[in-house]
Amino acid sequence: ESVADLDKKYNPQPEDRVIPDFKAFKEKYPEHSLIFCPLWMPGFSGACQDFGMVNALCKMATDPEIIKAYVTKLGDFAVDVLQRGIKAGAAEYCDFYWMGDDFAGESALMLSPDMWREIFKPAIARQVKVARDAGFRVLFHSCGAVESVYEDFIEMGINAHCGVQTSAKNMDIENLAKKYGGRFVIYGGVDAQTTLIHGTTQEVEEAVKRNINAFRETGGYVVSNSH
Repeated sequence: ESVADLDKKYNPQPEDRVIPDFKAFKEKYPEHSLIFCPLWMPGFSGACQDFGMVNALCKMATDPEIIKAYVTKLGDFAVDVLQRGIKAGAAEYCDFYWMGDDFAGESALMLSPDMWREIFKPAIARQVKVARDAGFRVLFHSCGAVESVYEDFIEMGINAHCGVQTSAKNMDIENLAKKYGGRFVIYGGVDAQTTLIHGTTQEVEEAVKRNINAFRETGGYVVSNSH
């Protein structure tokens, strides 16, 4: 119920995260791109899990300092884990740093873009900067209608958005290709809620071709399922 409560009850320990032997992975898979993925450390969906979703959303509006304190602690934790990985050779042997957060529904963000920028963006930007400064490309996962903060993704230095859900509002593949093609990588797009579950083989093929064709002139697309 307060920042003091948070300090008493929430202190994640970076040393609890197992850091892999990156050199051994590269020797085992020399032809593969490797992704440093130190598990899931999201600010918004983490707060919804730890506070309870209704409580977290209410506090974002009425008592944001508690959520900001939570996000700062979690951000410090994530950066510590990332730096431990870098010290252990992650940037030397891996190509990508994978991170993410789920803060959108299928029609909009679950909070205003301005509130997201105030509470959650700084911690993401800090993590991206540490990763990029170490030489990583950054792969960011986020489900739903996140197009309203794509410019923020690009500004922070995120290289690719993974989990692109083209059935969500303003996320149709042609719109994304027109506005963002060649600026950062769209990774996903073949819908896993409808097309890949209920579609025929021909419908799946058509969806794949539609996605590829949308980016034919601009590049910056990886065809994949949306989730």
